[in-house]
Amino acid sequence: MIFDRLSTYDKHKVFKNMLAPYTAVLIAQYFSLGYQYSAATICILSLESTRKASLRSSFERVLAASFGLILSATTIKIFQFNPISLVVFTAIFMPLCIRFNLMQGFFTNIVLATHFLLNKDVSVMFVFDQYLLLLVGVICAIIFNLYMPSQNN
Repeated sequence: MIFDRLSTYDKHKVFKNMLAPYTAVLIAQYFSLGYQYSAATICILSLESTRKASLRSSFERVLAASFGLILSATTIKIFQFNPISLVVFTAIFMPLCIRFNLMQGFFTNIVLATHFLLNKDVSVMFVFDQYLLLLVGVICAIIFNLYMPSQNN
C-alpha cells in the first residue's frame, strides 16, 4: 500500500491534512457560513510542521484579517465590484503585510476578498461571516496541530 513506505510522522501529516480541512468544512456548514469550502483551504494553509509555526501563521492570518477584510470590502465597494479592486487592494494591503510581517495573512485575505466580488456583498454581516470562516479554518488547524509526532520516528 502507498502508506507502507511512509514514516509515522509522514502518515500523521497525511491524515492531518485529510481530516482537518474536512472538519473545518463540517463546522462551516453547521454554522451556515458562505463559501464553506474555503474553510478547508484556510485550514490547509494554516497547517504547519510545528505547533509554534502553526500558532504563528494562525496569529498572522487573524491579525491581517482584522483589517484586511475591512480594507478589501471598502476597496471593492468603491470600485463597484470590479475585479480591478483586487489590484488596488493588493497594492495597498501587500506592502502593509510585508511591513508588519503578516504575509501569511495576505494570501488568506485575497481568497476572502474574492468572496466579496463573487457575492457582490460587503455588508457588515457578510464581512463577519468571512471572518468566522477564517476563524473556523485557523482553529481547526491549531487543534489538529496540537499533536505533532517526532520527525525522528
